[in-house]
Parts: sequence; C-alpha cells; structure tokens
Amino acid sequence: MQHRLEYIDIAKAIAIVSVVAGHVLLYDLYGGEHIGKSSLMKILGSYHNFLFMFLSGMVSVTVIEKAEVLKDMYKRFRCLIVPAVVVGIPYAYCTGANAIIFFQNSWKWGYWYLFVLFALYVVSYPFALIPNKYMKYIYALIIPVWIFVYRHTYPIPQIVNDTLDIDFIVKFFPYFFIGSIVKRHKLHSKLFTLPTLGICLIITVMQNFIYDIAGRYLIDYIVTFAEIILIVSICRLGGGKITKNIRDWLTFIGRNTLYIYIFHYIALQFMSMPSLHEWFFQNGNICIDLLAVIVPTIIAIAFSLSIKQLMEKSPMIMKIVFNKNIER
Repeated sequence: MQHRLEYIDIAKAIAIVSVVAGHVLLYDLYGGEHIGKSSLMKILGSYHNFLFMFLSGMVSVTVIEKAEVLKDMYKRFRCLIVPAVVVGIPYAYCTGANAIIFFQNSWKWGYWYLFVLFALYVVSYPFALIPNKYMKYIYALIIPVWIFVYRHTYPIPQIVNDTLDIDFIVKFFPYFFIGSIVKRHKLHSKLFTLPTLGICLIITVMQNFIYDIAGRYLIDYIVTFAEIILIVSICRLGGGKITKNIRDWLTFIGRNTLYIYIFHYIALQFMSMPSLHEWFFQNGNICIDLLAVIVPTIIAIAFSLSIKQLMEKSPMIMKIVFNKNIER
C-alpha cells in the first residue's frame, strides 16, 4: 500500500474547507450576481481549486506499466465520474435541469472538477509510461506546447468545449502536471522548504505590484503557484507543531475530500438564503464574510461526512457509487 504523507492530507483539508467556504459565499450569502464583491471569495478563489489540482498531481500515478493503464483508468472512472453522475444528475434535476443540460454545461452543476481531474489522469498516462531518462526532453517540449494549446482552444465549437471541459483541462493542466513532477522526482524536501516559503510569501504579498508591472497574462500562474507552494510548505514544516487532535481532524477531513466535495452542494441548497444576497452585497467585508461562513461551512462538511457514514452501512451502495469495498 502506498504510504500517505500526512502533510498532503492536511493541505487537502485546507483546500476542501476553502472550497466549501467559497461555495457558501457564492450560493448562500452573496449569490452569483454579487459574488465579485466578496473580498474573502477573491482570496479563496485565488488558490483553492488550483491547490486541489496540484495535490491531486502529487498523489497521481507517475510511473505505470502499459498493461496497467486501462485498469487504473477504470478505477479512476469509477471513483470520479460515476459518483459525479450518480449524485450530480439528480441534483441538476432538482434545480430544474436535466441530464443533457448537465453534461453540456461546463460547470456540470459544480461537479466539473471531477470530470477535469479524470481527464488529466488520462492525459498523464503517456507521461507515466516514459522512463525518467527521457523525461527531460518532455519537460523541454511541454511548456511551448501547452502555451500554444492555451492560446488556441477558441476554434473548438463552444458546445464541445463545454461538454468536454477543454478550457478547464488546459487551464489546470500545469498544476496537476507539476504536482506529478514533484512526486515522480521526490522533490518534496527540496521544494517545500523554509527559503522557498519565504520567496513564495514575498510573491504572494506583492502580487498586486507584480500584476501592475507585468500584467496578468500567464503571470497568474506564477502567483498562484507561489500561493500553493506557500500553503503546502506551511503544512509540511508546521504540520507537526499543531496539537494532535487538530492534526487528526485535519488528516481525517483530508482523507475524505471526495465525499465532502460530492455532498456539500446538497447541504448548500438546504441552507440557501437568497434574501441575504443584497444585504451582503451592500454591507459585506472580509471580517463579516469570515464570521458568516464558519457555521455553514462546518454544517456542510458535517452533513457530507454524515451522508458518507450513512452510505457505509450499505457496502453494495459504496461499491456501486464509489467503488469502495466496505467490510462489515
């Protein structure tokens, strides 16, 4: 069995809590029309999904035998796409949509991440088949190829783009790919260090100045990577300094991110408060936002974990939906 790195689980916990908090702001407090007013959402949105994708790359398959590719692809499909469809389509129906609209919508009612993650796993298999001695040539080619694709996705018909989430796949590929490089070449102890933390902290603090000087084209990736490495470095260097109870809770949440991601949207619907959207638009600030998201975020996470615990009472359901074997 592959050894789990505790600090990665802690970082995943930070990522999923940030995602849920961001969705509380988006769906329950501000609404889509006013979310641009939330300073807290701007902070969370600058790193949460990107951090998740980077961490997914860090736990991906980086070396694989050709005979194992289809087996691993099937496992990823069962763990990612099946739950997204089984939960996502009924969720879409409850909001007045249908299966066709669900698949043709690029956001997939919030479940786009699982489709994009699966696609990135599929894209990563050819790299995993290449021996390390040849990877330097791949690294030399990948940046110009990715920039070309990044700039030329527009000729693809919009309905194809949205259905296959091509824009998202291209956008998030660098985070997943670099995360996989960290794992493949065992760069954890070289990348997540105190000096690197310091450099990334400076970039994060000075990001507005950097944008003013260099603009945003591709610079966003540098700033976002700085935020990601900053967070993961703090988790690696400081994870052992927090109390055992907090560390155990964070690792527990980090190991259950799939279930939290899948089910928290349902909790958000129960807590939806459209009447508050205008108030938050007029009065919201980062302090109010922080105070307002705490309880709904905890409720959404607790609800998601409760649904998972309830489903575990039926090993057959867990096997069908999540491809997980539960011993009774």
